[in-house]
Amino acid sequence: MSRFATVRKSQASARQAVSSPEIVKAHTYFTVVISVDRTTINGEEIPTADTEDVNEAVLDVLHTYAQAWDTAVDGSVTDRRQGVLFLIRVEPDGSSSMLTDSPIPLPTPSGGVDEWIRHINELAAAGRLEHAYRLAGSLRERLAEEVGADHTDAVESRALEAYLAYLCQDHRSAMVLTLGVARIRLRQRDPSAVEDVVRATAVWQRLCDTGAVLCHGKELVALWDHLTANAALPGDQGRLAPYVAGRLRDVERSSTATRLGLKQPAAGAIFA
Repeated sequence: MSRFATVRKSQASARQAVSSPEIVKAHTYFTVVISVDRTTINGEEIPTADTEDVNEAVLDVLHTYAQAWDTAVDGSVTDRRQGVLFLIRVEPDGSSSMLTDSPIPLPTPSGGVDEWIRHINELAAAGRLEHAYRLAGSLRERLAEEVGADHTDAVESRALEAYLAYLCQDHRSAMVLTLGVARIRLRQRDPSAVEDVVRATAVWQRLCDTGAVLCHGKELVALWDHLTANAALPGDQGRLAPYVAGRLRDVERSSTATRLGLKQPAAGAIFA
């Protein structure tokens, strides 16, 4: 059994900008990456003085958000200088704590993946799904850099991240990730690709945004057509292909009617 399966069963001006009272609370989770020459938080570089400790600079920024929003904020910190990742929480009063017992070594082609999976399992079992989800995403990104997105471990980590995204109600991300897994496994002629397309169909049913339903529905139809053409479908799963095509047609008609100001069919006819 795959080891991934367990979860399934300028400085002043910058700081001033961050601490602005006009800051909008969009999320309470931050992705921090510390490299030798730069530090970023959610992709934005944080200027630091030559004599300033980078870790303190990161904590200072996160504390500013926690104070502004009057709630604890969490973050995953990837320290590429030391080759580790750790999860932290910063409280409005400025206190901070690690959410894992110790820093997690960054995975490499020669190992470290199992330890990440263990931490992800522990976080998920403890109900910290958001942290498990973010850690799985960090693992996927790291493996894609180290061994390539099509490597077995990278694909498995993507599938794990997709499942955790689903549990976290992030259905759009779960859809994108699951479709990515399915496409890779189809290229590799992996029989488990059928299960991935079935999972993608289940996630698709959870999408509410019409644009997302249409976009990903077309991708799903293409995947089902591919499987059908290659006789790769068991009988019971073969019924899903016409279901997806039928629902997609209904949503397309409803979308067209909305644009033209025509009377729409009942919601049940579209999303049944």
